[in-house]
Amino acid sequence: METPFQQVVVVDLASLGIGEAPEANRFNAVGADTLGHLTTGQELLNLTAFGQWGLGNLRDNNPVAGIAATDSPAGFFGRVHVAAPDWNAVSGIDELFQGSVNAWLNKQTSSGLAVHLISTDSIHQFAHPVINASNDQAALDTALNPATAVSQDIEAAGQGITYVLLTEGTQLALHSRVAEYRQWLQDIDTKLYQLSQQLLPNTLLIVTSTQAIDPSFGRLTREYVPLFCFINDQNTGRALGIRRTLADISATIEMNFHRQRTSQGHSFLVELTSR
Repeated sequence: METPFQQVVVVDLASLGIGEAPEANRFNAVGADTLGHLTTGQELLNLTAFGQWGLGNLRDNNPVAGIAATDSPAGFFGRVHVAAPDWNAVSGIDELFQGSVNAWLNKQTSSGLAVHLISTDSIHQFAHPVINASNDQAALDTALNPATAVSQDIEAAGQGITYVLLTEGTQLALHSRVAEYRQWLQDIDTKLYQLSQQLLPNTLLIVTSTQAIDPSFGRLTREYVPLFCFINDQNTGRALGIRRTLADISATIEMNFHRQRTSQGHSFLVELTSR
């Protein structure tokens, strides 16, 4: 049975929201818009990768300065309406991995997949070994650069999953350091663009955010979060719509590797692989 992607890399921005969710009033987050509030002055956002992947299309009804919609997106794009009834630092990650990050990852390793966690946060709730990086850009280099030992390990293993948790933006947003957060996001976008061009065609890059933290609020805010997928040998992408849970991502990974699927989440693998 064919496996569409030998490697799946999930990058978690862990802070970026793209506008208040319908239930924002229950979380005291009415008016929250992490992305939009980065351009409340005269600043323009320079987000090459996200723009080419369809970020402007997600904001077509509420444009952000510097980010235009595109008729020919290079990636797949959507927004996620997080399903978790609570909203804390770990609820999004747990939802992404269908209730328990450690249980889900251990299930994948026991079935023969190589799994790597990369983060600058060494005190997170992972029981799985974490590869520590000096900063977020180093974490991306480690995850996506074909020359790294991690990527070589995955390639040697044949099939694997890499989860990259970026935490610098989380801290900047929590401390309401808007200008620094804006620069962080632009730097990460630049790094993602550079490294995405180095991906092998059999690698699926997924970028999302398991929490939203509007710097103008300085705390967790209930918002839609972005979803981008990029495949290096595909010239055009398409809309993935509104996903109803972050678990759609892990469901997609399970379907890709032909693993037994749980009842949580709906795979969007068909949308990624149909030409």
